[in-house]
Amino acid sequence: KVVFFKGRMNQEDVAKVLKDSHLYVSVSLSDGSSNSLNEAIGCDVFCIVTNLPANLPWVKDGFNGFLVETNDVENLADKIRKVYLNHLELQSKASPVNQQIFEEKGIWSNNMKVVEEKYAELLKKKGAFR
Repeated sequence: KVVFFKGRMNQEDVAKVLKDSHLYVSVSLSDGSSNSLNEAIGCDVFCIVTNLPANLPWVKDGFNGFLVETNDVENLADKIRKVYLNHLELQSKASPVNQQIFEEKGIWSNNMKVVEEKYAELLKKKGAFR
């Protein structure tokens, strides 16, 4: 009664579902930069994710979410319970952290400017690669 499998959704619907959620959980065994985690942070959802290098720039354990070790089911259950029992307190602490992280790292146009600048630098140094 509390889990719904929505299937394929457009971006607007994903944002609506996330904004209506109290918690985002991803317990991948390995991951690159997770678009769904970025979307959850952008929608200001409290996150529980596995302690993987790709998640560390986005989730500050105990501030805007929790990190759990892969396959640590007991700790994951404890963290979910903690969010359930203390959601308003945790979310009020997480919200400004999420906003700052998203503004620094999650705005596509800003990140693409950085990438363009790096490519321009490489092109200027083109002769160094020969």
